Amino acid sequence: VVSTKNPELSLDGYDIPLFRFYTQALSSSDARILLASIMSMPSERHGRFFVFCNNNGIFQIKLSDICYFESNKSQLYLHTNDNDCFYFHNSIANLETKLRRYHFQRVHKSFLVNLNYVSCIHGDVVDLRTGASLPLSKHKASTVRKYMLELMESYK
Repeated sequence: VVSTKNPELSLDGYDIPLFRFYTQALSSSDARILLASIMSMPSERHGRFFVFCNNNGIFQIKLSDICYFESNKSQLYLHTNDNDCFYFHNSIANLETKLRRYHFQRVHKSFLVNLNYVSCIHGDVVDLRTGASLPLSKHKASTVRKYMLELMESYK
């Protein structure tokens, strides 16, 4: 919940999705009611989409269907759980920032992985449930393992 006088600037800089927008402060009773409605909402994680375009058109793919992104210079490849592969132009750093809250984690300078598809992390390799094996960089290994453990804890 955000309160500001400038709606045009209000959405910039937030790393969490906004539920509602208010131009003035809420009373404590209104805030409690709002919080209760947020807590009772079903998770929308499986209904969110990633939208991109390339020479073939505009595409919309469920985030829950994306296994990983692969970078080759300014060209990105989106790999799905159906082994489909789509290309588009963007930077992997830009995607990393936008998709972090949806359990996507950078495992290597060229790979951004949906942690929900990780079956095993061993040595310098990340194995996915789709059969793909991706490199795990040494300086990202501890962070990836930490986020993987946090994700596993959240499902208990």
